[in-house]
Amino acid sequence: TTQTRKLNLTPEMGGPRRYLIDFPHDVCKHGKPAPVIFSMHGFGSRPDSQREDYIRYTPQAGFILVSPAANLPDYSWNGGACCGIARRKKIDDYGFLNAIFDDIIATFNVTISKSSLFGSGHSNGGFISSLDARREPRLFAAVSPSSGSLCGK
Repeated sequence: TTQTRKLNLTPEMGGPRRYLIDFPHDVCKHGKPAPVIFSMHGFGSRPDSQREDYIRYTPQAGFILVSPAANLPDYSWNGGACCGIARRKKIDDYGFLNAIFDDIIATFNVTISKSSLFGSGHSNGGFISSLDARREPRLFAAVSPSSGSLCGK
């Protein structure tokens, strides 16, 4: 099942933001930590378009799929050296991703281990997932962008 969640965040994190979350049918039944994939869309795209690339596989594999929405109005991520309004305003997208993780833990009856939390993204979404690989503390256990580069700080 897919749900849309809205978070009221600080202006530094882009203000009100949303994300889509898809649960496999039996995620709460086995009692083990559920693996989670955060899939970030590209610049100017929408979370539902990126979601379509993953939803065919994640439920069968038992993964929770999280598809965050980048900063409005141009749907950009602050990927360090790139892109759009999010970069110019220095939006804390990393804080947004951490807020999503906290919201999932607080809202849904699932156990999530940070060792089974993965990031991916396309283009500008790949930039933001790659930035995590160079941060401490890291949100994701591993990242695997479908495209994008390691740029910025």
